[in-house]
Amino acid sequence: MVHTVHIESEVDNLEFRCQSKDDDLGNVVRNAGEDYDIKFCLNVWKSTLYFCHFYWEGKQQVFDVFSHGALSDKICFGRVHGFKNDCYWSVREDGFYIPKSNIDSPYPLDWLKKPQDGARQLQEASTFQSGTHSPQLSTLAHLSLSEPLPQDISSILSQI
Repeated sequence: MVHTVHIESEVDNLEFRCQSKDDDLGNVVRNAGEDYDIKFCLNVWKSTLYFCHFYWEGKQQVFDVFSHGALSDKICFGRVHGFKNDCYWSVREDGFYIPKSNIDSPYPLDWLKKPQDGARQLQEASTFQSGTHSPQLSTLAHLSLSEPLPQDISSILSQI
């Protein structure tokens, strides 16, 4: 079964690069109203992961747009908003959202203002390619369902 992560830009000159352990999807530039799709099948080990590093107007952020079994997977694929094989990320001036939901702003993630913060996260992300991926790239994208959840995320999951 093919899954798709849709990245919708609501800003001009959004630059990003998405990768998995095996695939580097290259550098991408999108303007407001344009989108980018990542299509994939889940691997048999249930460890499918795609992360992206975003840059816009001196700000940046790196996080997993999909991580099998993580909170992002639970919110994205059919368990909250009914899209079983599609996950929608909206990139806005104030951050990142999963917009196709019956819940307002269900998954906000801010831009990082300091380049060194993004460099640290990118360095952590690069450990993924060597097989030692750290589940600490972002505050929300990697929470396992056994960890205590922030109050706003708990309310989302209670609707599942």
